[in-house]
Formats: sequence, structure tokens, C-alpha cells
Amino acid sequence: MIDQAAALRDLVRQQSAAQDAAKKRGSLPLTLVVGSKGGVGATTVAVYLSASLARLGRHPLLIDADLYRSDAATICGVTEGGPLVDETGGCRDLETVVRPGPCGLSVLPGIWPTGKPVAVTDATWHRIRRSFESLPGQIDHVVIDSGSGHGEVRRKMWADADDVIVVTRPNDLAVMDAYALIKIMRDATLQGRSTRLHLVVNGVRHAAEGADVFARIDRSCRRFLGLGLNDLGAVVEHAAFQSAREFPAALVAASDFTDMARRFQQVLSESREAAA
Repeated sequence: MIDQAAALRDLVRQQSAAQDAAKKRGSLPLTLVVGSKGGVGATTVAVYLSASLARLGRHPLLIDADLYRSDAATICGVTEGGPLVDETGGCRDLETVVRPGPCGLSVLPGIWPTGKPVAVTDATWHRIRRSFESLPGQIDHVVIDSGSGHGEVRRKMWADADDVIVVTRPNDLAVMDAYALIKIMRDATLQGRSTRLHLVVNGVRHAAEGADVFARIDRSCRRFLGLGLNDLGAVVEHAAFQSAREFPAALVAASDFTDMARRFQQVLSESREAAA
């Protein structure tokens, strides 16, 4: 009886914690795009995936959350607006900093002042997260380009995300860095919620190369970390992606990203059906 009572109390505590976490997270789905290392193309994936989702009828808010660079906003041609958080840690009104982007995107050029680290407590991050809910009817998904690495702010975003897309390239160093990143962030992935992990292999010569890289990383994650990855596909190297000036015209030729967006939407749909 004592063991049963203790188990019941633990279950109630877990459910209460999950409900509290859900309230803090907000209702909008949040997807974090992070690079295994610098230069793998995480920003390209975040921008083109968001634009492809918009072309498929979604209404995403693309957030440039890289502290030191604003490449996502630059690619989208957005040079004004943001940051959301001022130097004191206070949040501005989201409507005053979000700007319209190409393909029907909404773009937040930055969360915090570029190059000026701001102490982001749990309370600050939850306030930021809740602010995304202040554009009712205008957005239905949040995509964050967080750059690369595994700092504390990125860990908070990872732990709070519904979906995390890890971007890597086919070279051995990037592959090892992708596995290392997932390993380091494993605890954030397992904090009482089912964060879906996805992998995109960027800059491959052909689809088979991307499939091989995915299989290697997924196999290691399942064997040593107990985590499975969703394969969102590979991006074949395309000269147009090397220049920000080609966006969004290059999106017409970016069939890999259209396929990726459809695959991503399918995963979300299946997850919702499984939870129902």
C-alpha cells in the first residue's frame, strides 16, 4: 500500500509538472534549427524550410536568434525591427518588432541585441516564449534559427522546443559534431516531454550520401543515447544557396526543401493523430 501511494503521488507530481510546463511553453508549436557546427547551413535550412512551409499554406514566424549574426533576417531582406529583448532583459511588444518577409513569412530579426549577451533566466525565456502567442491568427508555427553550439540559452530553447532540427554536413568532422551536440543536449531532450529530434544533411552530392550519413548518426544515437531521429532528408549542394541575393527566387528550384517541408508536416500530423 505504501509503495502504491508513493507511486500515485509521483504520478500526480509528474502530471502537475507537465501541465505547468505546458502553460509556460504556450500553444504555438516551436521548432528549433541548430547547426552541429558553424558553417553547416543551419540558417539556410531554417529560412528555406520556413519559406517552404509558408508556400504550403502555413503561417510561420521565423526568428533569428543567433546572438552574433543576423544572417536569417538578412537573407529574408529584413533589416529593421527587433530585438525583442532590450538590454535590461525586458520584452518589447512583438507587433512592433516583427516584420513581413518573403513568401508570406513573418520575421523577427532578433531576440536580443546583436553581440550583447543578456542574462536569460528561466523566467525571462518563458516571458519570451509567451510573447510569441501575442499574434493570434497571424502565425501558426514558430521556427527559431539558433545558429550553432550548445550554450545555456540554446539549451533552454532546446528543452522548450516541440521539434529540434539538427543540421550537419557529410564530412566526418561535422558528423561527429552532430552526434556530440545531441549527446550534450540529451538531458534537455528528456526533461519530461517528447521533443522530436530530426536530422538534415546539407550539402550532399546525391541523396544516397545523405541517407548514409543519417543512418550512421541515427544508429549511434539509438545505440548509445536511446534516442531516435527523424530523417527530414538531404539537401543536394546548389549554387543558388550560396548567395543570399538569390533568395527567394532560388526557392523555386529548391525541391529538396519543399520535400522536407512536406515530410516535416507529415511527422507533425502523425504525432497529433497518435496523441489524440
